[in-house]
Amino acid sequence: VQYVMKRSTAYLFAAVLLAGIIFFLVNLSWIGEPLKEAASSHFKSKGKGKTLSRQSPMSSPAKSPLAGHKPKQTEKVHMFYYPWYSNPDKDPVHAWNHWNHNIIPHWNDGIRQKYPHDIKYAPPDDIGSCFYPKRGPYASADPDLIRDHFNELSDYAIIVSWWGRGKTDGEGMNTNDLMDKLFEIAEELDVELGFHIEPYPGRSAASVREDLEYIFEKWGTSRALYRDPKRGNLPVIYMYDSYQISSHDWSSIFSKTGAKTIRGTPIDCVVLGLWVESGHSELISGGHFDGFYTYFASDVFVYGSSPHNWPAMAKKGTRAQLGLFDQRRSRLRRHKNPSLERPKYKIERTGTILR
Repeated sequence: VQYVMKRSTAYLFAAVLLAGIIFFLVNLSWIGEPLKEAASSHFKSKGKGKTLSRQSPMSSPAKSPLAGHKPKQTEKVHMFYYPWYSNPDKDPVHAWNHWNHNIIPHWNDGIRQKYPHDIKYAPPDDIGSCFYPKRGPYASADPDLIRDHFNELSDYAIIVSWWGRGKTDGEGMNTNDLMDKLFEIAEELDVELGFHIEPYPGRSAASVREDLEYIFEKWGTSRALYRDPKRGNLPVIYMYDSYQISSHDWSSIFSKTGAKTIRGTPIDCVVLGLWVESGHSELISGGHFDGFYTYFASDVFVYGSSPHNWPAMAKKGTRAQLGLFDQRRSRLRRHKNPSLERPKYKIERTGTILR
């Protein structure tokens, strides 16, 4: 009996030990995450907040001809800024431009016919925005207004909507006319500006290269031009509706071997393409963009705007910008689907997130 009891005790001890080993192995990955986080925090503190970053596989970094510029921060949230608003007091020619924005028609003919569109808002009481400005419907060209905005946005990289040289947007506004004033005030207040190149009439890869030459000639030496300290101090350019131009054409200026490449030249920069539909990953990589952004940020609107797709999209490259833009007032009336009228935002912080 004693022999049997000793054997049973030994077997029980062995079984408990084996179970403990299995439990440890199964949970090793779960335990490893906090350890990695703790190690990361430790090395961040040792390195005074500096972290290592992976390079984008889409293009290799080039040294900037403006490498002497020292940004105030190593990382910044990017804020889209639209200097296209006016009011009759400050700008009688353009009156209420953009405050009286059209309800944008749906791109699908069948859906477009079902809902009202091409209806303008009636400022100053009814404006094309989900929020009413505390200052009232302002004029973007007002220097005092610009100073107020830039003071409020001083911790961010301000990405300015730019409609090209001598071009206007659909409302007749030419944002290029305001850029000198924006850069003057940005330098005065020590804030930084980037460019969001819009799909102006006649935009092509060749014209974009000329745009970059113009931008660098005009503002390339300005200390207010935002540059990415993790990519050779190169300026950052967002390319809205980049899918309107083929990857073949984009590669002619963004590929290192392109016929008119900007890479390694004085106009080299970090260029981010817009990812809307699932197939746009091929355009981003084939066009040799440095990364991408989504612009919209609402479930079910488009593939790129749906947060549940972002992890898979981010795997396409190490550099991804997840941008937030609220379009409910410009598109609301054409939908009766509550899920489209009340987008579900799942962004950790307002603006643009650098992954």
